[in-house]
Amino acid sequence: MHKYVRHTFRLFHNGASVRPYENGDLVTRNGTNRYKFAKLELKNVETQINSVRNEMNSIRNEVNVKVDSLRNEMSSMREEMNAKFDTINANVDGMRKEMGSMREEIKTVDEKINSNINRATFKAVILIGTITSGIIGLSTKFGWAITFNIITPEPSPQPSRQPPTASQSKH
Repeated sequence: MHKYVRHTFRLFHNGASVRPYENGDLVTRNGTNRYKFAKLELKNVETQINSVRNEMNSIRNEVNVKVDSLRNEMSSMREEMNAKFDTINANVDGMRKEMGSMREEIKTVDEKINSNINRATFKAVILIGTITSGIIGLSTKFGWAITFNIITPEPSPQPSRQPPTASQSKH
């Protein structure tokens, strides 16, 4: 028995040597019941582990709540940005359409101006032709002299000079 006891002695956590199972209990040399003490210690450790586990779970839950709120905030910000981009894109599309319609209006105004210029040029050519043909018609009807008299002023009449008479030259 001495050999068996000697080989099964162990050190407990506080350093006391332990004999296994004397009368069904774990007993130290001085006779205290270490089994019950160890059971209490184990319960204390389990309680501490459970409290740490609960604390970690509560921290994890808080972190998850914060992460979820941040995700929701980010998704709402993303939705706001998308709405703003949609508004900007719609405004840009509207401006493009407006610019296209303005281009069309400018084109039609330019075409009208060109056609008016062409009409005015045509009318001016016709008017110049009419005036020219009128002048030519007058000149052929009344003769070139009348035409030139209309265009150029007549020379003013000069007093006629007569040579001096003999009686005037003697004085």
